[in-house]
Amino acid sequence: MWKPNAHRKRVYSELLGHMVPLSLTAHTLRCIDKAGGAQLAASLVPPPPPSPAAGLDSYVLNAREAELGTGEGPRLKETLLFVKRLQAQAAALVRPGASADKESAGS
Repeated sequence: MWKPNAHRKRVYSELLGHMVPLSLTAHTLRCIDKAGGAQLAASLVPPPPPSPAAGLDSYVLNAREAELGTGEGPRLKETLLFVKRLQAQAAALVRPGASADKESAGS
C-alpha cells in the first residue's frame, strides 16, 4: 500500500499575516522553498535570504488546481486571492485620497 510522505506543518503566509497549518508532502515543501527563490552560489555578493512566506503564497497562487489537491489547497488559494483583491481595492481607495491631500497642501 502506497502512503505519501505527508507532514503536518505550520507555514507562514505573508498575505494572511499568520501561520497556516497545512498537511504537506515532502515534494510540496520543496516546491514552496523553490517558489520563495534560490540563492546563487557563484555570486560574489550573496543576495538576501528569500522570505519563506513569499514561497508559500507564490506557490499556492501559481499552482494548478490538480497540484493543490481537494482539501486545504483550493480553500487556501481562494482565501489568498480574496485577500489580494481586498488589498488592491484598499490601495485604489488610498491613492486618490493621497493625491488630494498633496494638492490641498500645495495651495
